[in-house]
Amino acid sequence: MPVMFIRGRGRSRSRSRSRSRSRSRSPVRCRGRGRGCGRGRGRSRGRGRGRGEIMKPFISATQIDNARRCMRLWGWDKIAKIPRENKQAFALGSHVHKLLEDYYRDGKPIDPGEVWRFKPGSKIFYPGKVALGMLSDFPEDVQIEHRFEIESETMGCTYIGLIDVHWAEGDTVYIVDHKTSSDPQKWGKKEEDLAKDTQRILYSYSAFRLYPNAKKVVFALNYGSTAAKYSKNYYLEHPPQTFREVAADFDKYLIPTIKKMVEAKNNEKQNVLDLEFNSEACALFGGCDHVGRCNLTTKKRIGAIMGRNKSIAELLGNAEKKVDETPVDTGVNPPEAVEATPPETPAETKSAPKETPVEPKPAPKTKAPKITATGKAPKKATPEAENHEAVRLASVIYGIATASACTESTRNEAYEAYMQLLDCLD
Repeated sequence: MPVMFIRGRGRSRSRSRSRSRSRSRSPVRCRGRGRGCGRGRGRSRGRGRGRGEIMKPFISATQIDNARRCMRLWGWDKIAKIPRENKQAFALGSHVHKLLEDYYRDGKPIDPGEVWRFKPGSKIFYPGKVALGMLSDFPEDVQIEHRFEIESETMGCTYIGLIDVHWAEGDTVYIVDHKTSSDPQKWGKKEEDLAKDTQRILYSYSAFRLYPNAKKVVFALNYGSTAAKYSKNYYLEHPPQTFREVAADFDKYLIPTIKKMVEAKNNEKQNVLDLEFNSEACALFGGCDHVGRCNLTTKKRIGAIMGRNKSIAELLGNAEKKVDETPVDTGVNPPEAVEATPPETPAETKSAPKETPVEPKPAPKTKAPKITATGKAPKKATPEAENHEAVRLASVIYGIATASACTESTRNEAYEAYMQLLDCLD
Protein backbone atom coordinates (compact mmCIF):
# COMPACT_ATOMS: atom_id res chain seq x y z
CA MET A 1 0.00 0.00 0.00
CA PRO A 2 1.42 3.43 -0.94
CA VAL A 3 2.79 5.43 1.96
CA MET A 4 2.50 9.22 2.15
CA PHE A 5 5.90 10.34 3.39
CA ILE A 6 5.71 14.01 4.34
CA ARG A 7 8.78 16.15 4.89
CA GLY A 8 8.82 19.89 4.60
CA ARG A 9 5.89 22.16 3.91
CA GLY A 10 3.38 22.92 1.26
CA ARG A 11 3.14 19.80 -0.88
CA SER A 12 0.10 18.38 0.91
CA ARG A 13 -1.76 21.71 0.85
CA SER A 14 -4.06 22.29 -2.08
CA ARG A 15 -3.45 26.05 -2.02
CA SER A 16 0.28 25.63 -2.49
CA ARG A 17 -0.11 22.86 -5.08
CA SER A 18 -2.47 24.86 -7.25
CA ARG A 19 -0.27 27.93 -7.05
CA SER A 20 2.83 25.92 -7.94
CA ARG A 21 1.02 24.20 -10.82
CA SER A 22 -0.22 27.42 -12.36
CA ARG A 23 3.18 29.11 -12.17
CA SER A 24 5.44 26.27 -13.27
CA ARG A 25 3.79 24.99 -16.44
CA SER A 26 4.48 28.01 -18.68
CA PRO A 27 8.03 28.36 -19.97
CA VAL A 28 9.79 31.67 -19.51
CA ARG A 29 10.84 33.09 -22.87
CA CYS A 30 13.27 35.96 -23.13
CA ARG A 31 14.59 37.93 -26.06
CA GLY A 32 17.61 40.18 -26.20
CA ARG A 33 21.32 40.29 -26.88
CA GLY A 34 24.50 38.87 -25.41
CA ARG A 35 24.55 35.56 -23.63
CA GLY A 36 20.81 35.64 -23.00
CA CYS A 37 18.38 38.48 -22.92
CA GLY A 38 19.84 41.00 -20.51
CA ARG A 39 19.09 40.94 -16.85
CA GLY A 40 15.48 41.41 -15.81
CA ARG A 41 13.82 41.14 -19.23
CA GLY A 42 12.42 37.65 -18.79
CA ARG A 43 8.65 37.30 -18.74
CA SER A 44 6.09 34.57 -19.20
CA ARG A 45 4.32 34.64 -22.56
CA GLY A 46 2.17 31.53 -22.32
CA ARG A 47 2.50 28.43 -24.43
CA GLY A 48 1.67 29.89 -27.82
CA ARG A 49 4.45 30.79 -30.25
CA GLY A 50 4.18 33.39 -32.95
CA ARG A 51 6.02 33.18 -36.25
CA GLY A 52 9.70 33.92 -35.67
CA GLU A 53 9.18 34.40 -31.93
CA ILE A 54 11.63 31.71 -30.82
CA MET A 55 15.04 31.57 -32.43
CA LYS A 56 16.79 28.33 -33.31
CA PRO A 57 18.81 26.21 -32.75
CA PHE A 58 17.73 25.18 -29.28
CA ILE A 59 20.66 24.44 -27.00
CA SER A 60 20.39 22.70 -23.63
CA ALA A 61 22.88 22.04 -20.86
CA THR A 62 23.09 18.38 -21.92
CA GLN A 63 23.99 19.38 -25.47
CA ILE A 64 26.70 21.76 -24.28
CA ASP A 65 28.04 19.10 -21.93
CA ASN A 66 28.30 16.56 -24.77
CA ALA A 67 29.96 19.10 -27.06
CA ARG A 68 32.47 20.04 -24.36
CA ARG A 69 33.37 16.37 -23.99
CA CYS A 70 33.48 15.65 -27.72
CA MET A 71 32.09 17.75 -30.58
CA ARG A 72 31.63 14.63 -32.66
CA LEU A 73 29.50 13.03 -29.93
CA TRP A 74 27.19 16.06 -30.05
CA GLY A 75 27.22 15.99 -33.85
CA TRP A 76 25.99 12.41 -34.07
CA ASP A 77 23.10 13.32 -31.77
CA LYS A 78 22.04 16.71 -33.10
CA ILE A 79 23.34 16.97 -36.69
CA ALA A 80 23.14 13.37 -37.90
CA LYS A 81 20.20 12.87 -35.51
CA ILE A 82 21.14 9.28 -34.69
CA PRO A 83 19.31 8.22 -31.52
CA ARG A 84 21.30 6.71 -28.71
CA GLU A 85 20.37 3.57 -26.86
CA ASN A 86 18.40 4.15 -23.68
CA LYS A 87 20.45 3.01 -20.70
CA GLN A 88 19.34 1.63 -17.37
CA ALA A 89 20.86 4.41 -15.27
CA PHE A 90 19.13 7.16 -17.25
CA ALA A 91 15.78 5.37 -17.32
CA LEU A 92 15.87 4.78 -13.55
CA GLY A 93 16.86 8.39 -12.90
CA SER A 94 13.95 9.65 -15.00
CA HIS A 95 11.51 7.49 -13.05
CA VAL A 96 12.78 8.79 -9.70
CA HIS A 97 12.46 12.34 -11.04
CA LYS A 98 8.84 11.67 -11.91
CA LEU A 99 8.08 10.35 -8.43
CA LEU A 100 9.58 13.47 -6.82
CA GLU A 101 7.75 15.78 -9.23
CA ASP A 102 4.37 14.17 -8.52
CA TYR A 103 5.00 14.29 -4.79
CA TYR A 104 6.08 17.93 -4.54
CA ARG A 105 3.61 19.36 -7.05
CA ASP A 106 0.51 17.19 -6.61
CA GLY A 107 1.07 15.58 -3.21
CA LYS A 108 1.02 12.08 -4.73
CA PRO A 109 2.21 9.46 -2.21
CA ILE A 110 5.51 7.67 -2.83
CA ASP A 111 5.36 3.89 -2.58
CA PRO A 112 8.62 2.52 -1.08
CA GLY A 113 7.67 -1.00 -2.18
CA GLU A 114 7.39 -0.20 -5.90
CA VAL A 115 9.39 -2.66 -8.00
CA TRP A 116 11.08 -1.40 -11.18
CA ARG A 117 13.02 -3.23 -13.88
CA PHE A 118 14.75 -1.75 -16.89
CA LYS A 119 13.65 -4.73 -18.96
CA PRO A 120 12.25 -8.21 -18.21
CA GLY A 121 14.74 -10.30 -16.30
CA SER A 122 17.03 -7.38 -15.41
CA LYS A 123 18.02 -6.26 -11.92
CA ILE A 124 15.25 -5.14 -9.54
CA PHE A 125 15.28 -1.58 -8.17
CA TYR A 126 13.06 0.20 -5.68
CA PRO A 127 12.73 3.78 -6.99
CA GLY A 128 10.32 4.71 -4.19
CA LYS A 129 13.03 4.11 -1.60
CA VAL A 130 15.46 6.18 -3.66
CA ALA A 131 12.99 9.07 -3.91
CA LEU A 132 12.11 8.95 -0.18
CA GLY A 133 15.79 9.32 0.68
CA MET A 134 15.98 12.46 -1.46
CA LEU A 135 13.07 14.40 0.07
CA SER A 136 14.00 17.81 1.47
CA ASP A 137 12.37 20.64 3.38
CA PHE A 138 11.32 23.20 0.79
CA PRO A 139 9.29 26.41 1.39
CA GLU A 140 5.63 26.70 0.38
CA ASP A 141 6.18 28.73 -2.76
CA VAL A 142 8.72 26.31 -4.25
CA GLN A 143 8.45 25.90 -8.03
CA ILE A 144 8.62 22.39 -9.52
CA GLU A 145 9.80 21.35 -13.01
CA HIS A 146 9.99 24.87 -14.42
CA ARG A 147 10.89 25.16 -18.10
CA PHE A 148 12.78 28.16 -19.41
CA GLU A 149 13.76 29.44 -22.85
CA ILE A 150 16.29 32.26 -23.17
CA GLU A 151 16.73 33.66 -26.65
CA SER A 152 20.10 35.13 -27.61
CA GLU A 153 20.26 37.29 -30.72
CA THR A 154 24.03 37.67 -30.48
CA MET A 155 24.72 33.92 -30.35
CA GLY A 156 21.85 33.07 -32.70
CA CYS A 157 20.35 30.36 -30.50
CA THR A 158 17.87 29.72 -27.71
CA TYR A 159 18.95 28.23 -24.40
CA ILE A 160 16.44 25.78 -22.95
CA GLY A 161 16.27 23.87 -19.71
CA LEU A 162 14.09 22.26 -17.06
CA ILE A 163 14.75 23.30 -13.45
CA ASP A 164 13.69 20.61 -10.97
CA VAL A 165 13.21 22.92 -7.95
CA HIS A 166 13.67 26.65 -7.41
CA TRP A 167 12.51 29.32 -4.97
CA ALA A 168 13.58 32.69 -3.59
CA GLU A 169 14.38 33.78 -0.06
CA GLY A 170 15.00 37.49 0.21
CA ASP A 171 17.41 38.52 -2.54
CA THR A 172 18.81 34.98 -3.04
CA VAL A 173 17.51 32.38 -5.51
CA TYR A 174 17.95 28.66 -4.77
CA ILE A 175 18.07 26.04 -7.53
CA VAL A 176 18.14 22.30 -6.81
CA ASP A 177 18.62 19.56 -9.40
CA HIS A 178 17.91 15.91 -8.62
CA LYS A 179 20.53 13.30 -9.54
CA THR A 180 20.78 9.54 -9.05
CA SER A 181 23.86 7.35 -8.82
CA SER A 182 24.79 3.92 -7.54
CA ASP A 183 27.37 5.56 -5.27
CA PRO A 184 27.01 9.37 -5.08
CA GLN A 185 30.08 9.77 -2.89
CA LYS A 186 32.26 8.04 -5.51
CA TRP A 187 30.64 8.86 -8.85
CA GLY A 188 28.84 12.11 -8.02
CA LYS A 189 30.25 15.52 -8.87
CA LYS A 190 32.58 17.23 -6.43
CA GLU A 191 32.96 20.88 -5.43
CA GLU A 192 35.70 21.46 -7.99
CA ASP A 193 33.45 20.00 -10.70
CA LEU A 194 30.66 22.46 -9.94
CA ALA A 195 33.01 25.40 -10.49
CA LYS A 196 32.84 24.87 -14.27
CA ASP A 197 29.73 22.68 -14.51
CA THR A 198 27.57 23.46 -17.55
CA GLN A 199 24.22 22.91 -15.86
CA ARG A 200 25.12 25.03 -12.84
CA ILE A 201 26.22 27.95 -15.01
CA LEU A 202 23.28 27.86 -17.43
CA TYR A 203 20.63 27.31 -14.73
CA SER A 204 22.13 29.98 -12.48
CA TYR A 205 22.11 32.37 -15.41
CA SER A 206 18.42 31.61 -16.02
CA ALA A 207 17.65 32.30 -12.34
CA PHE A 208 18.29 36.00 -12.86
CA ARG A 209 15.74 35.93 -15.70
CA LEU A 210 13.13 34.35 -13.43
CA TYR A 211 13.88 36.67 -10.50
CA PRO A 212 14.95 40.08 -11.87
CA ASN A 213 15.45 41.55 -8.38
CA ALA A 214 17.68 38.72 -7.15
CA LYS A 215 21.25 39.57 -6.20
CA LYS A 216 22.64 36.06 -5.66
CA VAL A 217 21.97 32.50 -6.75
CA VAL A 218 22.78 29.20 -5.02
CA PHE A 219 22.90 26.01 -7.09
CA ALA A 220 22.78 22.56 -5.46
CA LEU A 221 22.71 18.91 -6.52
CA ASN A 222 20.53 16.49 -4.55
CA TYR A 223 21.88 12.97 -5.12
CA GLY A 224 20.02 9.77 -4.36
CA SER A 225 21.67 6.36 -4.14
CA THR A 226 20.21 3.58 -6.32
CA ALA A 227 22.29 0.91 -4.62
CA ALA A 228 21.27 -1.23 -1.65
CA LYS A 229 21.86 1.54 0.90
CA TYR A 230 19.08 3.87 -0.17
CA SER A 231 19.52 6.23 2.76
CA LYS A 232 23.01 7.19 1.59
CA ASN A 233 22.14 10.35 -0.33
CA TYR A 234 24.47 13.22 -1.11
CA TYR A 235 23.77 16.96 -1.18
CA LEU A 236 26.30 19.25 -2.85
CA GLU A 237 25.88 23.04 -2.81
CA HIS A 238 27.86 25.64 -4.71
CA PRO A 239 28.67 28.92 -2.91
CA PRO A 240 26.41 31.92 -3.69
CA GLN A 241 27.26 33.88 -6.84
CA THR A 242 26.29 37.28 -8.17
CA PHE A 243 25.10 37.91 -11.70
CA ARG A 244 28.53 39.21 -12.74
CA GLU A 245 30.23 36.07 -11.43
CA VAL A 246 27.80 33.76 -13.22
CA ALA A 247 28.13 35.78 -16.45
CA ALA A 248 31.93 35.54 -16.23
CA ASP A 249 31.71 31.74 -15.90
CA PHE A 250 29.29 31.67 -18.85
CA ASP A 251 31.74 33.55 -21.06
CA LYS A 252 34.73 31.50 -19.93
CA TYR A 253 33.38 27.95 -19.99
CA LEU A 254 30.33 27.87 -22.26
CA ILE A 255 30.56 30.53 -24.98
CA PRO A 256 33.54 28.98 -26.87
CA THR A 257 31.72 25.67 -27.20
CA ILE A 258 28.36 27.29 -28.03
CA LYS A 259 29.97 29.19 -30.91
CA LYS A 260 31.20 25.93 -32.43
CA MET A 261 27.80 24.33 -31.97
CA VAL A 262 25.89 27.16 -33.64
CA GLU A 263 28.36 27.31 -36.53
CA ALA A 264 28.09 23.57 -37.12
CA LYS A 265 24.31 23.61 -36.78
CA ASN A 266 23.93 26.41 -39.35
CA ASN A 267 26.22 24.68 -41.85
CA GLU A 268 23.94 22.62 -44.08
CA LYS A 269 26.91 20.66 -45.48
CA GLN A 270 28.44 19.89 -42.09
CA ASN A 271 29.98 16.41 -41.97
CA VAL A 272 30.06 14.96 -38.47
CA LEU A 273 33.42 13.30 -39.15
CA ASP A 274 34.92 16.75 -39.78
CA LEU A 275 34.15 17.84 -36.20
CA GLU A 276 36.73 17.64 -33.45
CA PHE A 277 36.81 14.43 -31.49
CA ASN A 278 38.11 13.43 -28.08
CA SER A 279 39.05 9.77 -27.82
CA GLU A 280 38.97 9.98 -24.01
CA ALA A 281 35.18 10.39 -24.23
CA CYS A 282 34.78 7.03 -25.98
CA ALA A 283 34.63 5.08 -22.72
CA LEU A 284 32.63 7.54 -20.59
CA PHE A 285 29.41 6.35 -18.94
CA GLY A 286 29.78 2.77 -20.04
CA GLY A 287 30.96 3.58 -23.57
CA CYS A 288 29.82 5.90 -26.36
CA ASP A 289 27.09 4.56 -28.65
CA HIS A 290 28.73 6.24 -31.66
CA VAL A 291 32.28 4.95 -31.20
CA GLY A 292 31.92 2.59 -34.16
CA ARG A 293 30.93 5.47 -36.47
CA CYS A 294 33.99 7.64 -35.83
CA ASN A 295 36.45 5.46 -37.82
CA LEU A 296 38.94 5.55 -34.95
CA THR A 297 41.88 3.19 -35.09
CA THR A 298 42.19 0.44 -32.52
CA LYS A 299 45.20 2.27 -31.08
CA LYS A 300 43.16 5.40 -30.36
CA ARG A 301 40.34 3.38 -28.85
CA ILE A 302 42.80 1.54 -26.59
CA GLY A 303 44.24 4.90 -25.54
CA ALA A 304 40.76 6.12 -24.69
CA ILE A 305 40.07 3.12 -22.48
CA MET A 306 43.41 3.41 -20.70
CA GLY A 307 42.87 7.14 -20.22
CA ARG A 308 39.53 6.45 -18.57
CA ASN A 309 40.81 3.69 -16.26
CA LYS A 310 43.59 5.47 -14.40
CA SER A 311 44.30 2.78 -11.80
CA ILE A 312 44.44 0.08 -14.48
CA ALA A 313 46.84 2.19 -16.53
CA GLU A 314 49.10 2.49 -13.48
CA LEU A 315 49.08 -1.27 -12.95
CA LEU A 316 49.83 -1.79 -16.64
CA GLY A 317 52.82 0.51 -16.29
CA ASN A 318 54.31 -1.96 -13.82
CA ALA A 319 53.46 -4.91 -16.07
CA GLU A 320 55.09 -3.08 -18.99
CA LYS A 321 58.52 -3.25 -17.38
CA LYS A 322 58.31 -7.02 -16.89
CA VAL A 323 57.04 -7.77 -20.37
CA ASP A 324 59.55 -5.42 -21.98
CA GLU A 325 62.42 -7.40 -20.45
CA THR A 326 61.17 -10.76 -21.74
CA PRO A 327 62.41 -11.63 -25.27
CA VAL A 328 60.19 -13.61 -27.61
CA ASP A 329 61.43 -16.95 -28.95
CA THR A 330 61.59 -16.42 -32.73
CA GLY A 331 62.81 -19.94 -33.48
CA VAL A 332 66.11 -18.61 -34.88
CA ASN A 333 69.21 -18.85 -32.72
CA PRO A 334 71.52 -15.85 -32.98
CA PRO A 335 75.07 -16.61 -34.18
CA GLU A 336 77.53 -17.42 -31.47
CA ALA A 337 79.83 -14.60 -30.60
CA VAL A 338 83.52 -15.13 -31.43
CA GLU A 339 85.66 -14.73 -28.38
CA ALA A 340 87.81 -11.68 -28.83
CA THR A 341 91.52 -11.57 -27.93
CA PRO A 342 92.11 -9.04 -25.20
CA PRO A 343 94.27 -6.16 -26.38
CA GLU A 344 97.81 -5.79 -25.01
CA THR A 345 98.43 -3.13 -22.45
CA PRO A 346 100.69 -0.19 -23.43
CA ALA A 347 103.41 -1.37 -21.02
CA GLU A 348 103.73 -4.75 -22.79
CA THR A 349 103.61 -3.35 -26.31
CA LYS A 350 107.06 -2.47 -27.77
CA SER A 351 106.27 -2.73 -31.46
CA ALA A 352 103.33 -1.80 -33.63
CA PRO A 353 100.03 -3.02 -32.21
CA LYS A 354 98.74 -6.22 -33.65
CA GLU A 355 95.41 -6.35 -35.38
CA THR A 356 92.71 -7.75 -33.18
CA PRO A 357 89.85 -9.76 -34.61
CA VAL A 358 86.61 -7.84 -34.91
CA GLU A 359 83.88 -9.26 -32.75
CA PRO A 360 80.77 -9.96 -34.86
CA LYS A 361 77.60 -8.35 -33.55
CA PRO A 362 74.95 -10.82 -32.45
CA ALA A 363 71.53 -10.60 -34.07
CA PRO A 364 69.19 -8.38 -32.08
CA LYS A 365 66.64 -10.12 -29.94
CA THR A 366 62.99 -9.57 -30.77
CA LYS A 367 61.01 -8.17 -27.91
CA ALA A 368 57.37 -8.77 -27.17
CA PRO A 369 54.90 -6.04 -28.19
CA LYS A 370 55.13 -3.30 -25.63
CA ILE A 371 52.30 -2.89 -23.16
CA THR A 372 51.80 0.81 -22.58
CA ALA A 373 49.52 2.62 -20.18
CA THR A 374 48.53 5.06 -22.95
CA GLY A 375 47.79 2.38 -25.51
CA LYS A 376 50.59 3.49 -27.90
CA ALA A 377 51.38 1.01 -30.65
CA PRO A 378 54.59 0.78 -32.73
CA LYS A 379 54.94 3.17 -35.64
CA LYS A 380 53.24 2.13 -38.87
CA ALA A 381 51.34 -0.53 -36.97
CA THR A 382 49.01 -2.65 -39.06
CA PRO A 383 45.44 -3.43 -37.95
CA GLU A 384 46.60 -6.95 -37.13
CA ALA A 385 49.35 -5.60 -34.87
CA GLU A 386 46.95 -3.26 -33.12
CA ASN A 387 44.51 -6.11 -32.56
CA HIS A 388 47.38 -8.17 -31.12
CA GLU A 389 48.16 -5.26 -28.79
CA ALA A 390 44.54 -5.14 -27.65
CA VAL A 391 44.53 -8.91 -27.01
CA ARG A 392 47.70 -8.69 -24.92
CA LEU A 393 46.34 -5.76 -22.93
CA ALA A 394 43.08 -7.61 -22.39
CA SER A 395 44.89 -10.70 -21.12
CA VAL A 396 46.98 -8.70 -18.64
CA ILE A 397 43.93 -6.75 -17.46
CA TYR A 398 41.99 -9.98 -17.04
CA GLY A 399 44.76 -11.15 -14.75
CA ILE A 400 44.36 -7.97 -12.73
CA ALA A 401 40.60 -8.49 -12.59
CA THR A 402 41.00 -11.96 -11.11
CA ALA A 403 43.87 -11.15 -8.74
CA SER A 404 42.90 -11.52 -5.12
CA ALA A 405 45.51 -8.95 -4.06
CA CYS A 406 43.59 -6.12 -5.72
CA THR A 407 40.67 -4.33 -4.13
CA GLU A 408 37.16 -5.09 -5.29
CA SER A 409 36.78 -1.71 -6.99
CA THR A 410 40.04 -2.22 -8.92
CA ARG A 411 38.97 -5.69 -10.01
CA ASN A 412 35.61 -4.35 -11.19
CA GLU A 413 37.32 -1.54 -13.08
CA ALA A 414 39.77 -4.00 -14.64
CA TYR A 415 36.96 -6.28 -15.77
CA GLU A 416 35.11 -3.33 -17.34
CA ALA A 417 38.27 -2.29 -19.20
CA TYR A 418 38.78 -5.91 -20.28
CA MET A 419 35.31 -6.04 -21.87
CA GLN A 420 35.86 -2.68 -23.57
CA LEU A 421 39.18 -3.84 -25.01
CA LEU A 422 37.54 -6.90 -26.52
CA ASP A 423 35.08 -4.58 -28.24
CA CYS A 424 38.02 -2.76 -29.84
CA LEU A 425 39.02 -5.77 -31.93
CA ASP A 426 38.42 -5.24 -35.63
